[in-house]
Amino acid sequence: GGGGGPDEGGAMDADGGAVGPLRALCEASPGGVGFVVMDPQGNSLATEWPIIERYCRPTMLAIHNTNLPNHAGWVRERVLATNSWYEVLSGSHPSVWKDSPGERAWSILWRPLPTEWSVETSHSGEPPSAKK
Repeated sequence: GGGGGPDEGGAMDADGGAVGPLRALCEASPGGVGFVVMDPQGNSLATEWPIIERYCRPTMLAIHNTNLPNHAGWVRERVLATNSWYEVLSGSHPSVWKDSPGERAWSILWRPLPTEWSVETSHSGEPPSAKK
C-alpha cells in the first residue's frame, strides 16, 4: 500500500506479510532494542505498539503524555498489567499548550529480560527453547 504506515514496505516476511520500516529497524537489532521513547502527537500508537512489542522487544520504555486522550498512556497500562514490567519513575510537568490539561504526565518503565533470552532469541518474542 501507499499509505506509508509503520509496517508497510516492499520486503516480505516468511509468511508473505509486508515488512515495513519500523519492523525492519527492529529486526536489524537481533538482541532487541534496549530503550524506546514514545511521545506521540495525537496518535495512540495502536498500530505501532504491536510491532514494537513483538519485534523490538524493548527492556525500557519512556512514555510521555500518559494522561492525555489519544496518546500512548494505554501502553503504560497494558505493560503494567502483564506483571513483567515495573514503573521505575514517573512524574509530570506543566503543559505549554493552551488546549491541553495543565499537566503532562510521563512514565519510565523497565522489564528484566528472561534469563534464557539471548541475541539468538527469535523475532517471535519467545525464548529459544520455545522454538519448534
